[in-house]
Amino acid sequence: MVAFVELNKGPSFWLHRWHGTDMHFFDLWARTISEGDVLTDRSLHPYSPWHQRLSREFIRRYPEKTLQVLGRRVADPDDPEASRALWDRWYGGKRLHQGPLYPYSVALTYKMLGHDPRWVFAWQLALGALANALIFLIAYRHFGALVGTVSGFLAVLCAPMLFYETVLLRSALILFFGVLLVYLADQALARQTTWRWGITGAALGLAMLLKSTFASLGLGFVALLFYRFREQPKRLILPTLALAGSTLFVLIPLVVRNAKVGAPLTSSTSVGAITFACANTVDYRPKSGFSISEYFVPAIFAQTDGHFGPTVVETLKTHPSALSWIKQLWGKFVFAGHWYEKPNNTNFYYARLHSAVLRYLPITFWFLAPMGLLGLVLGVRRAWSLATLYLLVLTHLAPLLLFYGLSRFRAPLASALVPFAAVALVSIAGWLISCDWKRLAFACAGLVLVMLSTAKPIDHPLISAAYYHGSFTIFYTPSRSYLVRAASASGRVEDWRFVARFIEDSLRTEPVTVKRLGPERTAQDRAEAELARMYSEARQELSQALAKTGDLEGARRQARRAEELRAAAAVRLDPQAE
Repeated sequence: MVAFVELNKGPSFWLHRWHGTDMHFFDLWARTISEGDVLTDRSLHPYSPWHQRLSREFIRRYPEKTLQVLGRRVADPDDPEASRALWDRWYGGKRLHQGPLYPYSVALTYKMLGHDPRWVFAWQLALGALANALIFLIAYRHFGALVGTVSGFLAVLCAPMLFYETVLLRSALILFFGVLLVYLADQALARQTTWRWGITGAALGLAMLLKSTFASLGLGFVALLFYRFREQPKRLILPTLALAGSTLFVLIPLVVRNAKVGAPLTSSTSVGAITFACANTVDYRPKSGFSISEYFVPAIFAQTDGHFGPTVVETLKTHPSALSWIKQLWGKFVFAGHWYEKPNNTNFYYARLHSAVLRYLPITFWFLAPMGLLGLVLGVRRAWSLATLYLLVLTHLAPLLLFYGLSRFRAPLASALVPFAAVALVSIAGWLISCDWKRLAFACAGLVLVMLSTAKPIDHPLISAAYYHGSFTIFYTPSRSYLVRAASASGRVEDWRFVARFIEDSLRTEPVTVKRLGPERTAQDRAEAELARMYSEARQELSQALAKTGDLEGARRQARRAEELRAAAAVRLDPQAE
């Protein structure tokens, strides 16, 4: 709740206004549904600058293939109509862009409570609290009261898990359904009642409507049932039918929707092909997160027309050997546990600037990756009894390996690692108390080896200029303009003081690079120059607001600083200076 109040004062809750982001697309999709297009009976897919770059390269290099696909020649590779037509074909037209559960949940929230994402964040926070309780119950059942309690504390203190409960992305819901399914499957395996498997199957169906990769968790549950009743095959029939039947029943609305709009009946996503191609070509570098091979991807799509199976084959063909791809997968595995919360659409470290709660919560992947891996190793002897937990780890880890790793994609993995990290922490404490120096030494040596990879420093800033610029574009600049107009209309000193406080608050997160700019150091690139210009405008308006309040000295000080930043930016923005 405290984090909600803190973030509500800044730009974090308005990221859906940032065009080109997934938050913007989810907001658009939800509004489309809430305004009457219940079936999403249209081709609705995002279109960003990188989409245009890839289609431009495709049209330029494959004019005959473009003619074959679109039925007309395209003379200009930058033709926006041709570009959108290509992506509409590759995404499958009316195929749902991603699993429908999240946008439909957001749409229902908008319909009932109004078009304000903060209502979504409210129920995401509530589900997050419930997920923490489920983590405690799961760990308590498998490891006992002490590990369960420690797991509960680690979950509550985990900053990335809390952060994604306040972003218009499906990460928090994926996390919740993961731990819910493990809890339900544990209960069903322990008590062996058919109706419990039915409930588990219904939850699994909803989870698959959220993200199709949850199907692998369902297959794992079936495998556990086969193992449990390997000597009593007759007892296998009812729970398996209950699990499968209730799962399929929940998926019926998806099939009906697809039949009505003319999409493939069982399809729930259209991004698999492009995502696999972008993250598995031979030139992909795991530490880059989301990146696009403008050389390979157009060539791949020229062969496959965006179909998933052929795209997988053609993408893997870019590797000279199987060892090349295995090496790439290993790199993804290493970076899946790296401490850095790799940003995409939103930045964990920028949000921390606006929330003391997020800033001081101590549990991140600095701790979870090495301690969680140690706990996984310690639990191997009990692997069958802990099978549901191991399956959850694999379910959340597999997409990071097959596709790519970003902070928002691995947040659910944190929830799966928490119980194992608690096991490692309690074990280390026990060895210390009992003076078991041998085991303690082996554990510490293992942690050090793991952290040689997971704790490597990064060679770039935690927060790129794009996030400062985006926050000003979507929140600070329009809000400031509105407040200045209101204060000008009223003419009251109190209103100008409010304007000054608002602008001062926006300057508290000014990046170090901007603070260093001045007569002695001008902008070194366009990103710095744009930041300098942006903060110069803010300080100029702060100067005017302070003057209206009677603080003439403060106004002169801000005006001088605004002029310094303007001069620092102008040097770089001058074409002759480039």
